[in-house]
Amino acid sequence: MHNNTFKPFASDIEKGSIKKSLLKIEKRDIDSILSEIQTKVVPGLTHWQHKHFHAWFPSMSSSAAVAAEMLIATFNVVGFSWESSPVATEMESFVMDHLIDEFALGDQFKNSNGGYSCIMGTASEAILTCQISTKKKFKALGVSGDKLACIFSNMTHYCSVRGAKLIDIENIYFGHTYKNADISRTYNFTLEEFKKVHSKCIEEGNTLGWVTLTFGTTATASIDEINEIAAFIHE
Repeated sequence: MHNNTFKPFASDIEKGSIKKSLLKIEKRDIDSILSEIQTKVVPGLTHWQHKHFHAWFPSMSSSAAVAAEMLIATFNVVGFSWESSPVATEMESFVMDHLIDEFALGDQFKNSNGGYSCIMGTASEAILTCQISTKKKFKALGVSGDKLACIFSNMTHYCSVRGAKLIDIENIYFGHTYKNADISRTYNFTLEEFKKVHSKCIEEGNTLGWVTLTFGTTATASIDEINEIAAFIHE
């Protein structure tokens, strides 16, 4: 990570050149492998840890995280149940309860209070799980699947849209966060725009069941008017 600071954050190699340079798959000694990492792998990297890299997502690692990954690889824990790894299960429950306090979500979500929370593998997995729960809840309230609707902005990560389609939510509405010629906008999903989309959803006889709002969009790092839109929905 330290050395990445002295390299360009983006690769300047020609597309397809890495594949052409690869030798056939065969047994190698460690020195040969390490040499190829420097000559073929490193030049093709986009250095997400570079101090000048500000695209897509922020830096996602640290020296502490690297050390943790080494321990994880050493222990090779498969924590799908308490029996498979008691310490993984109990540490996960402890950490999730702490996060619930940090985000003030309410004691009903805590493992220590009869709730159930766990660490998901990806944001896509977490969103899909929530969408399935939402659809199940609205079905119990008598809302049929063909009347359930979702609202996203055109800057929402596609995992939300994909999740809605996977569970057959057909009524998907998009709010626009900018116009191509308008550079004065902050590219976020505003309450004003949300109200327009919400009105259309209701006018077409659908029930709003899911809204995805973003704190730092992938494309522009903009922040939607989360508090304002949430207050409107609760009203």
